[in-house]
Amino acid sequence: MIGLILLFLAIFFYFKREYQKSLILYFFLCSNGFQLIDRDIILIGLPGLKVSDLGLLFLFFIILKRLNVLISLSTRFSSVKFRLYFFVWLIFLIFYSVLFLDLAIFDVVIVSRNYLFLFSFILFYGMDEVEVMKVMKSLYKITLIQCGLFILQVVFDKTIMFSFDGGSDVHTSLLSNGYVRYYNMPQLLIPSIYYLFFFRRNFLTATFFRLELILLIITLVLPFHRTMMILVFSFLTVSYFLSRKKMSGKLVTLFFIVLAVTSFSGSNVFQERFSTLSDDLNLMNIKGGSYDSEMASATLSYRFAHFAERAKYSLSSPERFFFGAGLINDASEASKKLDFQFGILKKDGTGVAQIDTGDIVWSILIINFGVFGLILFVSLFIVDVRSLISNMMKLRTVKEDTKSNGKLLFVTVTFITLLLLSFTSIDLILPYFQSLLSMLLVVSVLMRDKMNLVKN
Repeated sequence: MIGLILLFLAIFFYFKREYQKSLILYFFLCSNGFQLIDRDIILIGLPGLKVSDLGLLFLFFIILKRLNVLISLSTRFSSVKFRLYFFVWLIFLIFYSVLFLDLAIFDVVIVSRNYLFLFSFILFYGMDEVEVMKVMKSLYKITLIQCGLFILQVVFDKTIMFSFDGGSDVHTSLLSNGYVRYYNMPQLLIPSIYYLFFFRRNFLTATFFRLELILLIITLVLPFHRTMMILVFSFLTVSYFLSRKKMSGKLVTLFFIVLAVTSFSGSNVFQERFSTLSDDLNLMNIKGGSYDSEMASATLSYRFAHFAERAKYSLSSPERFFFGAGLINDASEASKKLDFQFGILKKDGTGVAQIDTGDIVWSILIINFGVFGLILFVSLFIVDVRSLISNMMKLRTVKEDTKSNGKLLFVTVTFITLLLLSFTSIDLILPYFQSLLSMLLVVSVLMRDKMNLVKN
């Protein structure tokens, strides 16, 4: 009942043009309650649904009401056109899965439904860029609250926030020195770091900037997610050189000081996480797809092996090249015919999960879509990145103020970083992630449209 009330409120506010309220409710649904409320509470009276399904209903309703806008945008923007190409192919794959692979229609819908969030840009287009950034500002403030709760989890070694899917079963791991890694870090942590660094800093005093920065960086370091840390620090460094006339070197210096202090305060943990990187590379030896128990503990090796085994399957015949195994999940009867050796254990402990990967999105995509579908899906985001970079370069030649350039860097760097992080997660196919990427893309387009309007 609570979920339905929030859904109706989101629709009501949207058509009242109170976009900020509406879209915060939408992100609340897509992110399973911002990891702050148990999904079972939100879904009281709605058995069999996920919280994000309510976000999907909201999006579906808006798409129906703005279908003419969607068609119009497809003639103007390659990003929209490629999404329509992918959607047409997805519809074809749905029919193929049901009619030729004899998959249950319910399972096919369950697997394919999240890809509708690729069209969530329709929610933001038509708004002013300032309004869209206000939505990001609200999401940023919510993330700061999440960061505080996440840090308290580690300090007291007690679960406070919920998992990404809104459940209480938060995944943790225990390192050899007794340190507990919590994996339910705030979903919008990376965008929030960039938002503070590139844009929000222009509106803060030095004291508040430092306080918010410290809160975000501590949250980034505590899980000791090496890929995430490397990417964030690398992109901040590169972005500094892109905007060195606009960004004080003291800000970058401050960032790394906070990083150093936080990291060395738990130096043993930090060293243990990064020392395994060379082990991962040394263990990258897949022999005929056989499972190596030592490789299971080597994260990088395991991911390569997992994807390679499924890529081999999709390349084994023309049908699998174009359609993979079809739109199946581990609950599908068809998944029992697969015999992959690399994979996480099923929740019921009956064997290796054939589809679910935990954190390897590319394995899921190549099994569900085949090689052809994977290429089409990746091409969609390549077009997005080209559009973002093109818009940034054009706008930087016109916009000379710090706030506009900061906004451009925030949008572009965040988008690219999140795409790269998808190599070690399944975020790329999750509702909140696709919605955030769409929002960033629309900000860039709206800024370009405004520039063209001024020029004309």
